[in-house]
Amino acid sequence: MANSLDIGCATGFLVEVLRERSIDAEGCDVSQFAIDHATPGAVGHVRVANLFAGLPWEDQAFELVTALEILEHLPPDRVPVALGELRRVCGGYLYATIPSFGFNESGMDGHFEGKVRPERLDHYRQLGPDYLGPVPEEDLAVDAEGQLVEGHLTIASFQWWTQQFDLAGF
Repeated sequence: MANSLDIGCATGFLVEVLRERSIDAEGCDVSQFAIDHATPGAVGHVRVANLFAGLPWEDQAFELVTALEILEHLPPDRVPVALGELRRVCGGYLYATIPSFGFNESGMDGHFEGKVRPERLDHYRQLGPDYLGPVPEEDLAVDAEGQLVEGHLTIASFQWWTQQFDLAGF
């Protein structure tokens, strides 16, 4: 039976769906609230864990590790540590989705809109395709309350992210 780990699983929707399809899926999240409110099919298969404290699984324990829309919530200087921990528990494939800007050889190109403060958009567009990022926090988009949009701390190019994954051994 295949096994997987969903990092940043929230209430475990993906864990539940995978388990319904006979995949031995586990999940973890930093939010105790999310784990306490796990979906019925994920109960007992999700737990609180933190990439920076070390995940409670053995090296290469999972054939598939997923990190869907979570890595951009980390500060840029902490990304290498997080990726190192993902690499440690991943014994096969990592599937990650991350908002980015610029050319993306694996899919649609990214953009600055909604990620960078509107008054700074022209500046970043003028930097051209050689700018890899990450965008400094003071230039990141904020919501009506002045909080970073969706808590995104690392907005960088697809190429920057690819380099980070390469450095981590993926």
